[in-house]
Amino acid sequence: MAFDVCAGSITATPRAAMTFYANYGEASRAPTVIELGCANPAVPCGLPNEFAGDPDLQQVIARTAELGVRGVAGDQALVWSADVFRAVNSNDIQFVAIATNSGYFENVGSTRRQGLDLALGGRHGGLHWQMIYSLVDATFQSSFTINAASNSSADATGNILVRPGDRIPLIPRHTGRLILEYALGERWDLGGNLVAVSGSYLHGNENNANQAGATNGAGSVVRGSGWIPGYAVVNLQATLHLSDHAEVLARFANLFDRRYATAGFLTRNAFEPDGSFIANPANWSNEDFISPAPPLGVWAGARIRWE
Repeated sequence: MAFDVCAGSITATPRAAMTFYANYGEASRAPTVIELGCANPAVPCGLPNEFAGDPDLQQVIARTAELGVRGVAGDQALVWSADVFRAVNSNDIQFVAIATNSGYFENVGSTRRQGLDLALGGRHGGLHWQMIYSLVDATFQSSFTINAASNSSADATGNILVRPGDRIPLIPRHTGRLILEYALGERWDLGGNLVAVSGSYLHGNENNANQAGATNGAGSVVRGSGWIPGYAVVNLQATLHLSDHAEVLARFANLFDRRYATAGFLTRNAFEPDGSFIANPANWSNEDFISPAPPLGVWAGARIRWE
C-alpha cells in the first residue's frame, strides 16, 4: 500500500499551562491488493478472503483538519484537552455486502467524519483518573446505489439508494471512557475502566431507512432492525510488584459478562434456529447477523524485566 502525505501544524503556548494547536493534512493511498481483487460486483468474493477480479478503483484522498487546546494545572492535578476535527475522503472505498459472507469493494464518492474529543483527568496522591468523550459524525457525502435486498426500503431488484447525510455503518456516534488507577503503597496497583458506546447501523442499512417488520419491494418481510444497540463494559486489572524486576498481574475483561456486538450485516438467513438448512431460497428470512464481542475473560500472568 502506497501513501502520499502532506501536512502542516501551528502551535501557540500563551501560558506555560495552556497550548493551542491547529493541524491540517492531506493523504492519498492506492487501493490495496484485496480491494482490487475483490471489486467486481458481478463476481463477489467471500468475507472477503479470495480474489475475484481486477477492475479499476480510484485512489482515496483524505483531507483532515484539527483545532484544539490542552492544558495542565497544579503539577498534573488537573489535565484537560478539547479538539474538533473534520476529515473528508474523496473516492472513499467501502465494502458492499450482498450476502452474509460475500460482497465487493467499490468507490462510493465522498465520505465525511467530523466531531470532537474531550478529555479531563488528573493525579491526586496514588489516584490517577481520566474521563474521555468522543463524538463522531460519520456520513456519506455522495449518492450511490447498492444491492441490499434485506433492507425494507429495497426496491424489487434489491437495490437501495444512499444519499448524502446517511450515517456510515458500524461507526458509533458517541463513545465514552472512564479510567481509574490507584497505587496501594509501593507494591499494589489497582485499576479499571468503563467503556460506553452508542449504537450504530449495520452493513446493509447504509441508507439508515430499514424498518423491522416492514416489507421490501420484492414482497419479503424484514425481521432485522439493521441496528446494533449501544453497550457499556467494565474491565479491571491488578498488579503486584514483587521487586524492581518482577511482578504478577491479573485482568478481568467484560467483568459483568455483558452480551453485545460490534459488527454485523442485515442480510438473508438460510438456516432454521436448530441449524438445519432451508433448501428453498424463497423461505429465507431477512435478519440481523451480528458479530458478538468476547464474554467475561480472566487472565493471570507474570512479568520479569532485565536491565
